Amino acid sequence: MPQHRYYRYANWPIRMKLMVWIIPMLVVTIGLTGMFSYYIASQQVLSKSRLNQINMTRTLMDDFNYIAQDAVDFSNFLFLSDAVQDLLNKPSDAAVRRRAFISLSTLMVTRHTIQSLIIYPLNDYGDAGGDPFAIDQSGTTSAVPLERFKQTPLFEAAMQGGGKEAWSFVHALEGPFIGDRDNKLVLLKVIKNANDLSRKAIIVVGIDENRLKARLADAFDASTHIFLVDRTGTIMSGSLPRWIGQHYWDVPIAEIHAPLMDLPENIRSDERLISHTYSALTGWHAFVAQPKRLILKELDRISLITILFMSICLLAAIFVSWFATLAITRPMGKLLQSMRRLQQGDFTQRVQFAAGDEIGQLGRGYNAMVQRIDELINDVYSTRLKQREAELKTLQEQINPHFLYNTLDMIYWSARKQSDKDLSEMIYSLSKLFRLRLNNGQPMITLDQELELVRHYLQLQRYRFKDRLDYDIHAPRLPVDVYIPKLIIQPLVENAVVHGLEPMDGDGCVQVLCETDDACLLIQVIDNGRGIAEERLRQISAPVRDPAGDSGFALRNIEERLRLAYGADASLHIASREGSGTTITLRIPLTEVKQPRAESIDRGR
Repeated sequence: MPQHRYYRYANWPIRMKLMVWIIPMLVVTIGLTGMFSYYIASQQVLSKSRLNQINMTRTLMDDFNYIAQDAVDFSNFLFLSDAVQDLLNKPSDAAVRRRAFISLSTLMVTRHTIQSLIIYPLNDYGDAGGDPFAIDQSGTTSAVPLERFKQTPLFEAAMQGGGKEAWSFVHALEGPFIGDRDNKLVLLKVIKNANDLSRKAIIVVGIDENRLKARLADAFDASTHIFLVDRTGTIMSGSLPRWIGQHYWDVPIAEIHAPLMDLPENIRSDERLISHTYSALTGWHAFVAQPKRLILKELDRISLITILFMSICLLAAIFVSWFATLAITRPMGKLLQSMRRLQQGDFTQRVQFAAGDEIGQLGRGYNAMVQRIDELINDVYSTRLKQREAELKTLQEQINPHFLYNTLDMIYWSARKQSDKDLSEMIYSLSKLFRLRLNNGQPMITLDQELELVRHYLQLQRYRFKDRLDYDIHAPRLPVDVYIPKLIIQPLVENAVVHGLEPMDGDGCVQVLCETDDACLLIQVIDNGRGIAEERLRQISAPVRDPAGDSGFALRNIEERLRLAYGADASLHIASREGSGTTITLRIPLTEVKQPRAESIDRGR
């Protein structure tokens, strides 16, 4: 989403944003539901149509088999008929031909599917044994002579049958039936002598293709393509007359362009439902193809009803969503109005939400927040008043430290005039100690100043201990001033003197060592005093300090000040053994550089 469009969207009301998200989701959900429902319905319709088509194709093939079997039974009857046997023995006898005509006419009247019959008598050499005998449903008809019949594929098919039935297709006006204008399916069969199996005659039984076509029309509607194919792939009958007599590969249905025996019963196609069945009796193949779009046409009305229902559901969903978003955003608008009054300084604002949902919890949280802000403002106002009073009191009492500094300076110079060096140095150290401890009220002090404070403190303690105290202060040379919290080292030195060295009879030593790396400042205060007992060390090092004793309180105070200033990056560690002295290590991060320093220090005692 482009940035300007995003900002425009971000400024929309929440209600509008909800509708922008809800409506497309409803459209997509309802649309997908409708499409899925239509898909399921169409698949069920196609499945039922496919099953019905397969059953109808089988039924159609059963009808074809019935017609073919009737023709086969008729040919078998001719073999057993006395009139036909007499005709074969005396094909030129007029009386015999008349008797055969009467017998076969009566028989053909009972056969509705058989339209024509030709009997070609043969002699022992397979040549014409007499004139061909021809008859049809209307009476006597004519047939081409045997010599001409031999030149047709029908004769070859009959001979290859060897006494078994052979089927073929004959176009109108092209077959052995003279003057017959109908396409025919013909059964060809050689009749043999029962004694010596010699060929006695060739019979040609003609079945009117129009009767087969009528059966196809009764089985399916005009949109369905049906065709019957013989063993050679020739279309013998079908719903489209232009296909009859062509090879089945010429039919514009690519899915059936495969060897006949390899085709399954249900042929897959994206555009059509195609069924195929095979007859073992005749070797025929029947195909039925129906366009899917015409099958699904009956779903068009259902589709319109579905679309109408989806539209009604969508409008109802939008209507409900509109009021649902209103129920959500109305309390938020109420809260927003209250917040605007709060911004104007009205801290009496409260909102009342009866619901216990997230918005209700938000309202109660808002009420609590406003009440707390009101209380804090009152507290801050009271605190500021007290702070002003304290500042005024501090200003009034500032004369006290200045009076103390001036008095100490006066005593210092008096001692110098009287050449009392020790007294003057003590007064000087005490004066510097007070000045550095106060530090003009600032909480942070440079490392140099803190170490100078420590040095003055130790110098005063040396006068007290009569040279029994020795000390060493070592700090690195740094190019800039590093600031640390005030009085963070001196209390540790004081602990070392008071609790570690003072109880001893011998000489004591205190060392203050400072080291730095790229990230932190390491400060160690080391003494050779009496050390700390194990139990006491465990109390001092515990997370909750034991406040008993000055040392424990001082250490706890230092550690809390370090954590307030630096967080978890600072640490204080105590290492001590009773009778062997104590080492306290401070590890603090380097703070922000304030200003370049004029010179670095490396002080000794």
